[in-house]
Order: sequence, then structure tokens, then C-alpha cells
Amino acid sequence: MSIDNKFLLKGFDFDDNSGSMFKAKADFYHPETKTVIEFKCHKLNHTVSIGDGLYLKDNKQAYAGNRISPEWLQLQFGWNHSAVKQAIVSNELWSRGFEYVVVFHDDTILSKGKGLRERDYIAEQERYRQLGLEFMYESEMVYLLDPDYTEIYHD
Repeated sequence: MSIDNKFLLKGFDFDDNSGSMFKAKADFYHPETKTVIEFKCHKLNHTVSIGDGLYLKDNKQAYAGNRISPEWLQLQFGWNHSAVKQAIVSNELWSRGFEYVVVFHDDTILSKGKGLRERDYIAEQERYRQLGLEFMYESEMVYLLDPDYTEIYHD
């Protein structure tokens, strides 16, 4: 179900790597498996804190001026698109009995043959795994939505 009012994550406070508190919103919740789902159509960035993302975004914008769109900067440096942020949310929710998974649209840059060389594709997945982040592609959600399937699936 869609989390229209983001009610599931109300009352959850999270801290980034510098100790700054933040709130988080998820896109969907599957009550039978107690799984919170964050949907993304772009690979996650390397931003490690809220302040780091703001600094990098402002610095790049100042250097490039209007040649770079605000949307591109948000994808590259925004905290809401950070793998670290997703892992922090995942770990906190897991400690409270929920699963948290980032589901990528099948046509994101992570999909094989969709823009990354094979070694880059594998490196990106490994980066997410090292953070403890559970992720899958939209076409793999059949495993996630089966209440009898107890393990997040990703090959």
C-alpha cells in the first residue's frame, strides 16, 4: 500500500554520520511481510551526511553555474538519494522489527546493459551490500511480496 501520509515512519528519528537528526519517508508498506519499500529510478549517491550533500551540491553549482540542472545535482549529492541514508533508515527499522528494501525500477542505470559496464554494475551492488542495504529490482518484487518467502532476494 502507498504510504500517502507517511504514517509508518512518524515518530522515527534518524541520525546521519555527523549526528544531525533527520526524518525519513518511504514510498510503500507491505503489511503482511512488515516491509517498508523505498522506490528509486536512479542509482544511489555516495553522500555520507546531510551537510556533506549540501556542501557538494552548492560547490558543484557554484563551479558549473546554470550548466547543471538542480535535478541532476539532487541525484548526485542529495541526502534523499544517498545509499548511506538508506542504510541508516534500514538499520533502524530492522532494529524495530521491520524489513526495509530499496526497489529500483528495472530500467535504472544499475540494470545490466543500461549504461554501466559490467565491472561498474558489480561494484555498485557491492557498495550497497557493504552498507548492509537490501535492494532489488522491480521485476524481483514477486519474492518480496510473498509472505512465505522469508529472505530478501537479490542475485
